[in-house]
Amino acid sequence: MFRLAEFGFDATLLAGTATAGWFATRYARRWFVAGTAVSLLALVTGALFEVRLYPWTDGVVLLFALSGGSLLASLLPARPAPLGLVLATLSVIDSGLFLLPAPTTASPAQLPAPFFFGNVVLLLPHGQHFVLGALDLLLAAALAAQARRRRRSFLTGTAPTVIGIALAFLVVALRPTPGLPLIPFFSTVWLALEIAGRLVSRRTCRAGD
Repeated sequence: MFRLAEFGFDATLLAGTATAGWFATRYARRWFVAGTAVSLLALVTGALFEVRLYPWTDGVVLLFALSGGSLLASLLPARPAPLGLVLATLSVIDSGLFLLPAPTTASPAQLPAPFFFGNVVLLLPHGQHFVLGALDLLLAAALAAQARRRRRSFLTGTAPTVIGIALAFLVVALRPTPGLPLIPFFSTVWLALEIAGRLVSRRTCRAGD
């Protein structure tokens, strides 16, 4: 039951951030630069000085993810290859970060303060918590914004993260583990959708000849 609730929490956050990233493309890049700079400065400063501001840190992390993801999408050419390179790089980074030890307690007094400045956290009773990384949310916004810039459908922009989180939880359900890095799942789904889109386009072109 806990895993199901955790999946709902993660999927809702990812879908919401992706939706926000989709609609954020109407704004000028300077707003993304400002939002990313301010939120990143706040996150780094708070982590270095170990300031305890939970639950307000969640809002700062979400601002960083949305503005940073939108900024990333605006800087990348509207082609699949550059985004694929970014996804591959982030997948390696995410897998490496996952090897680092993670806190096992959910008390605000026991969790290290920097933990709250890199994740959206929901503390629960009985020593449990939900957590989703800023990098995962940033990528959700970036994929949706990039899809809109490439004139793809809304579902194409939001599907990689939503389907990816579903696959990750399915793997955990079949083979119990404390957790998995999510970005490799997002990248796999994105690549599968790109290949499927290419195949459909080729068949459509052949049918039209």
